Amino acid sequence: MKYIQDFQREKQEFERNLARFREDHPDLIQNAKKSDVPEKPKTPQQLWYNHEKKIYLKVRPDATTKEVKESLGKQWSQLSDKKRLKWIHKALEQRKEYEEIMRDYIQKHPELNISEEGITRSTLTKAERQLKDKFDGRPTKPPPNSYSLYCAELMANMKDVPSTERMVLCSQQWKLLSQKEKDAYHKKCDQKKKDYEIELLRFLEVSDV
Repeated sequence: MKYIQDFQREKQEFERNLARFREDHPDLIQNAKKSDVPEKPKTPQQLWYNHEKKIYLKVRPDATTKEVKESLGKQWSQLSDKKRLKWIHKALEQRKEYEEIMRDYIQKHPELNISEEGITRSTLTKAERQLKDKFDGRPTKPPPNSYSLYCAELMANMKDVPSTERMVLCSQQWKLLSQKEKDAYHKKCDQKKKDYEIELLRFLEVSDV
């Protein structure tokens, strides 16, 4: 019985170490169908995860893959905007390098019919793009219509209300407004769009300098 337990323990340890090796050294794993297409750029979270994982395993070398993912996943969700921006910029730099390499690769391999549209796809999430725009000073795009503007203002004071209930309440409150009040939101929305266009032009002019 003891030999069986020892064997199972050693087997589990071997499988854990092998899985970790595959994650840390994917380039060393032989693949008969391996392509020479350049590796796609990583997202900010993936870059951060790979960096923090090495540090985490130095402190806790016996941690399982699940434990690492759960711990780092929680840390990423609590990461400050300033630290998150650091990895957003790293991801954008990697993306730029990838696009240059891929354009050269496409020219050398026209038979693959790879379009440039696919290689310029952003690796940032919507929230990450908004964070970068805010950091760069890009003006915030206004709501597309008066109803959306009204809901945005109303929801600012409804943070404790579940998102599904917020939309229902917004719809109900909007219906209770008089036509005069709705017209006021129409004008307010139009003005915000005009202000946004002016601010955006100023931002783009400064960015091009």
